[in-house]
Parts: sequence; structure tokens; C-alpha cells
Amino acid sequence: MHCAALLGTTALPVDVQVDFAMGLPGFFLVGLPDAACLDAKVRVATAVRNGKWELPQKRVTINLAPGDLRKEGAAYDLPIALAVLQAAKLIPPCGVPTLAVGELALSGDILPVRGVLPIALLARRLGIECLIVPWQNGAEGALVEGVRVHAVRTLLEAKRRQPSQVVLLAGNRDINKMRLVRELRGLPLKRTPPDVRASGGSVSGIQLWVALPKAVEESEPTFAHTPAADLPLVEDGVRLVLGEAYGARSPVKISSGMFYVAATLKAGARLRLPEARERAVYVAEGSLAGAAAGQLLVFTPGEVVVEAASTARVLVLGGEPSDGPRHMWWNFVSSSHERIEIAKADWKAGRFGAIPGEHEFIPLPDEPPPPVRYP
Repeated sequence: MHCAALLGTTALPVDVQVDFAMGLPGFFLVGLPDAACLDAKVRVATAVRNGKWELPQKRVTINLAPGDLRKEGAAYDLPIALAVLQAAKLIPPCGVPTLAVGELALSGDILPVRGVLPIALLARRLGIECLIVPWQNGAEGALVEGVRVHAVRTLLEAKRRQPSQVVLLAGNRDINKMRLVRELRGLPLKRTPPDVRASGGSVSGIQLWVALPKAVEESEPTFAHTPAADLPLVEDGVRLVLGEAYGARSPVKISSGMFYVAATLKAGARLRLPEARERAVYVAEGSLAGAAAGQLLVFTPGEVVVEAASTARVLVLGGEPSDGPRHMWWNFVSSSHERIEIAKADWKAGRFGAIPGEHEFIPLPDEPPPPVRYP
């Protein structure tokens, strides 16, 4: 079983080796572990027991090789547990090279860890086909092509190597999560690889285009994923995704003064909208009084309360007006007509960055799409 050690932002390969021997039963962990890593003995043994596995009454020695590389943190819990279960013949060995990272709760739940992106890059470099990561880190690992990411919630799921839901590669149905991407200055973004699209399945998601202030329109492209667990739950079923609202602040860094709230409302439930000069409510599922799924309600300033006519999932958006008009043509947005013309010429000439392994090219439309008009 493979895992990885982090040295700054660099991931280094580590092998988990397990030996069962006669002697007083117990866990012995070697390989230069720090205190947090050493505690894996307790976390792994308890999680395995709570998973209804019974280990042989033998002395268990776990070596994290190489022995001269410092092992820090709890991310070794999951690979240690899988290696121990395989060595005890309680689960079958992996059929393909596998790298795993994740902290174990005593219940067997898998907790998120840091550094999954460089670890995924390491897996690709080593030719490791399967990467098992905590559910919350799935989107981060799936940014690296050429590695099949299994995002799992529990040790039992990791044992099966069958994620309850593929993150990012096949999409997900949780609109509370936030992936903030600045697609600027020729950055291509590959959302779903062709092999995953061909496998079928449905994807439900919301894509928002947010106008950046003029001062940062030409910023470098960035990607930031924030798990739902990190987004403030302001009340039951109401989560703040972006900005500030209801006395809370989202950890997602944005350049504008907008807010974005995702809410699940039961029939008859009422939701007061935050105060702002511009506000709107989009009905993703179900219905509100006066609005069905797929409709957008735009409100003027003043107190507004919406009521769910049935169980509904809604998105509440608002904030201050942008610092000037924005021009849209096809997939290009800018405060400058000239900048859009430059982008069109760059697209035609193939000066946008290429996605590795992606050969599909969508030509620039001959005619601009019809303008979107709101009442």
C-alpha cells in the first residue's frame, strides 16, 4: 500500500509495510513518525474494531518506509488500516497500484487531510492508477488527469474502493459546495473527462458568472474548492456559500461584495432575504409562492420574505451593483469591447491554453448569440 509524506508543497512516496508475528498482541509503528502519526496505532485499531473486523491475536509491526523521512500528521491512518487488513487477509489486495491518504475517526469515518493535490500529482508521476482520498478532498484530487480518484466517507467504502459518489469527475448533486474558478486570460477548464461522460449518469449543478471589479479583471486564473462543511450553516437548511449575510461570513475569498445563500425549505417555510441593493432568488427544485423550478425572481430594495409552496431548494443572490457595465459575447465577458475582440482573435488563432488529452475544438460562432434580456 502506497501513501505519501509532505515536505512543504512537495509529496514524497512512502510505502506501508506490515508484519504479523507471534508475541504479545499490540501495534508497533516505526519509520520516524511524529506524535500525531504515532497515535495512528490507537485510531486504526479502534476503527478496525468498530468496522467489525477481528485482527489476529499477534504482534503487528507497521513500517513507513523510507525510515529516514519524517512522517507527520494523521494522513497515514487510512493506508495503515488498509495495509493491516490486507496483511491479515480480511480484505482482498488491491488489483492495481493504489495510493491512499486520510485520517480515521474512531468510528471508521474518514476525515479530510491537507496536500491532496500534490499527492495526486505524485500518484500520476509514479504511474499509480488508483487514489483513495477523503470525501471532502475528492474535488482537489480529481483536478489531476490520469488518476482515478475514489473519494470515500468510511473505512468500509475505502475497503471496497467504490465511492458512494464520484467528486468532480462525474459531478455531484450538492449545490452547497463551492468551486470558485477565475477563467481569465486564456485558461481552459475541463469539467468532465470524456470517459466519465460516456459512462452515463446525471449531473445537477449551478454555474454562476460573477463580474470581477475592473481593477482585477486581468488577474491570474485561480481555482479554489471549499467543502460544504466549511461553509457557515446560518440556520437549519440555510448555508452561506459566498460573502456575508445573516451575521455570518463565508471563508471563500471573493473580489466583489456579493452574497450567495443556498437554502432547502420545507413546504410553508419562510425565508427573509438579506438587505442589499440588488437581490434575486433562483428556484433550483420545488416551488415558491409565485415561482416554479427554473424561475428567477428579482427584487427591489426593501424587506422581502419568500415562502415555499412545496419542498424547495433555492439560491439567494445579491449585493452591490458592479462598477460599470459588462459586455458578454459567447463565453467572453469584459468591461471592454476591445478586450473581447482580442479574446475572439486569440480563440480563432488557437492562442488559448490547451487541455492535456483534449482534442475537441469548438469554433467561434459566426454570429453573436442573442442578448439576454431581463424584465
